[in-house]
Amino acid sequence: LGNQNVSFELRNNVIATINNLAYFATDECYFSTTRVSITEAIIKLLFSVEVKSEVLRALGNLTQNEDVRETLIQNNFGENVSELLDSSNQELLFSVCGLLVNMVVDKRFILKQQNVIPKLIDLLRNLSENDWCLAALICQIFCNYTDELTNIEFFFNQEESDDIVTILNEFIDPVLALDYEKSEIDEDTINWLKQSWYEDFFPVACKLLQRFNNVPFNDKIN
Repeated sequence: LGNQNVSFELRNNVIATINNLAYFATDECYFSTTRVSITEAIIKLLFSVEVKSEVLRALGNLTQNEDVRETLIQNNFGENVSELLDSSNQELLFSVCGLLVNMVVDKRFILKQQNVIPKLIDLLRNLSENDWCLAALICQIFCNYTDELTNIEFFFNQEESDDIVTILNEFIDPVLALDYEKSEIDEDTINWLKQSWYEDFFPVACKLLQRFNNVPFNDKIN
């Protein structure tokens, strides 16, 4: 993969194959015994424009495993998350968020690095109405991040907490969230967006909002 003489097409196909193997691999198969070394190889290509999306998709499947998540941390992946979230490519953002869903299961601190939480909040606020699947992923990141929540202050500051609650209260209201009357989006896309809102976004958004409502923001950390 690191050979500069390897063509883009071949490198892309290899990473796509890794992605498929990671998705279907069991703990008993040979692939699982090599996933750490594979991760170390492909993470070096993370900022190669040609294969960045494929690398992120592969890492999204690989990070279902704790040893891979630890490998990413050891390779300073956390320092790169903020830069990846600056992308204007929604497909790439979807892959980054899918990866973060897995990472925050036991690497919660990764969201505290380099303004990752504010960037996720901005994505939730600005992109949701055109991509409820991405919005659902961001909500799932925050759900995993706050699992076994006892004190919101350990996870968010007051402004972040208020922003998330305000956004969710607006977006779980179908009258506000699904108002596409003045939109130039075609009817088929609108129907797909509405279905995605009901099936993907609404359940996880309600779960996250309920979590915030059930755990008050305290003035002091206990």
